[in-house]
Amino acid sequence: MKTLTASYHRDTTFLQINGDGYLVRKLDCRRAELNKPDGTTYVVTAEKGNVTCTCPGYTYRRGCKHADATRFVQRANHATAS
Repeated sequence: MKTLTASYHRDTTFLQINGDGYLVRKLDCRRAELNKPDGTTYVVTAEKGNVTCTCPGYTYRRGCKHADATRFVQRANHATAS
């Protein structure tokens, strides 16, 4: 992951990962939906320290920029809560 920008407004989060924009919608306490402007949607799940994603990159490589960004945001949120 080269660059990550996150902005928050009320219940909406916007992530920009390597120039690709995603509107993030929290589904529940462990899942979030990332929506691209072209309609592509991925679901990222964080459970017991493991992060998975429904994107093709994660399916084939067992890792992706969406899961990496989720881990980064989790760590940042944890650090500011401490």
